[in-house]
Amino acid sequence: MHNRLTKAVLLTPTVAALWFLNSYAFEYFSVDPDRYGIYWPRREWLLVHIIAGGLALLLGPLQLWLGLNRREVLLHRILGGAYVLGVLVSGSSALYLARHTDFGWIAGMGFTTMAVAWIVSTSFATIAILLHVAEQHREWMIRSYVLTFGFVTFRVFTEVLQVAGVGTTLEQMTAASWFSWSVPLLITELVIQGRKVLAHSPSRRGGVVRRSANPIGRILKEGAGVFSWAKTFRQPTVTGLHLSSLLSSAPRSSGRVDGAEPQYSHEAREERPSVPCP
Repeated sequence: MHNRLTKAVLLTPTVAALWFLNSYAFEYFSVDPDRYGIYWPRREWLLVHIIAGGLALLLGPLQLWLGLNRREVLLHRILGGAYVLGVLVSGSSALYLARHTDFGWIAGMGFTTMAVAWIVSTSFATIAILLHVAEQHREWMIRSYVLTFGFVTFRVFTEVLQVAGVGTTLEQMTAASWFSWSVPLLITELVIQGRKVLAHSPSRRGGVVRRSANPIGRILKEGAGVFSWAKTFRQPTVTGLHLSSLLSSAPRSSGRVDGAEPQYSHEAREERPSVPCP
């Protein structure tokens, strides 16, 4: 059941990626200036962006499936290298296109931030697997592909705004440049971190969750420990060994010592009869 669910989840973005490439990307594989519109002066950069990004868009679900099921390790590594290369090339060209966008600086900042987050998340996924941190590698790869899927969510978001008649074209592109990737990334992060929280809940572990103290709590706890140690140091306790040594070294006398006057208490002195001097 779990395997079927995983296949269904990964098959959905694959179908959506194919729909996007067929409907919006393949039309730029032409030399007709009317096909490019405002992108004609930057057509080389746009083609590089589409080809490399389309490769990453198609390889992502396959890579996630191979990684989650731990199958075909060699193939997974080869396709992983191709995916990373596609992200780096497409992300770099996206930075250039964002710098020279016709939709204003706010939209340009949205595209730039998306490209930077895309490259950074993929880089962290690569570093994690090189350090053999598999769990972190999977998490960063999921984030990376969510940003890769921004190709599709951007187009879907703008189409929804156009059908709803919300805003002008400039406003729609500006909103999509931010919301098309930030909202899916936020939802993804909630799912990743939420699973960790629920996995350590008392109901699942059958006990009380041990929470690590915050920095202020740790400082107070350490301070209390130092204070207790200082208090103990100022008032040393006598151990059994020390007590026995003290008792053994004390002089023991069973009788009166010659030439020494016996010691009496105050009451004994009062009861002692006085002897007259001759």
